[in-house]
Amino acid sequence: MTGDIILMTILMWIVAGAAFAPLGYFIYKYVKKHEEARAEGDSE
Repeated sequence: MTGDIILMTILMWIVAGAAFAPLGYFIYKYVKKHEEARAEGDSE
C-alpha cells in the first residue's frame, strides 16, 4: 500500500518534469536573449 503511494508520487514527479521541462527551456532561452540585448544597450 505505502509502496504504491511512493511509486505514484515518483511517477507524478516524472510526468510533471517532462511537462514543464520545455517551458523552463524556453524561459531560459528568452531570458538569456534579453540579457544579451540589454547588455549591448546598457553601455553607460
